[in-house]
Amino acid sequence: MKKIYLHLIIPENYNTEDESVFDPLYDLLVYLNEDLMSFSTYYGKYTEWIIEFSDSGLPVREIGLIKGEVMHKAPQNEVNGFWKHTKLVQNDLETLFDFDITVLSESVFQDCWKTEIVIYDFEVEIEKFQLVWHYDEDDDGCTHLETIIFFKDRIRELIIYFSNDECYDFIEKSNLLGLSKFKIRGKLVNQGIDSPLFLAESELVD
Repeated sequence: MKKIYLHLIIPENYNTEDESVFDPLYDLLVYLNEDLMSFSTYYGKYTEWIIEFSDSGLPVREIGLIKGEVMHKAPQNEVNGFWKHTKLVQNDLETLFDFDITVLSESVFQDCWKTEIVIYDFEVEIEKFQLVWHYDEDDDGCTHLETIIFFKDRIRELIIYFSNDECYDFIEKSNLLGLSKFKIRGKLVNQGIDSPLFLAESELVD
């Protein structure tokens, strides 16, 4: 079964919220009775797509990218994805949309598909950090650490949340503020190069 892999680049001036602008993607969402705001805040943030099509031209898998970095893969984890849900065929994308479209090899698609968006058991050594306390509407407040790390050849801000509910008590009992450096392990979430990295469910590593 021969599959086709298309790379779509979304124009910078593309607007999925302005009804006054002719936008085939907007019309498609209205036709499908999709929640437009939900689309614009989730799928609409991706600047590039790589889509795998079956030999019959239907979408099979999709990868969403922001500035060349993989941020979304579907279907997986009960998320069916956007393009597969539309049931658009390959020819539709090439004729209905004003996208820059190129054909990619299967190996390029597979390499992108293997990219980890959430990295479990991610370990990092922390030397300089600051303790941040903030309040939310739904709770009495929480504590986290903020630092800078080198990740995938870029300097990135890292926000650290500990698995212990009483974060401040844990930080105080562990004497983190008195340590010159320490190593932690947790679930790293990468939401794009314009956003901080998040390390959730963090624990100290002996």
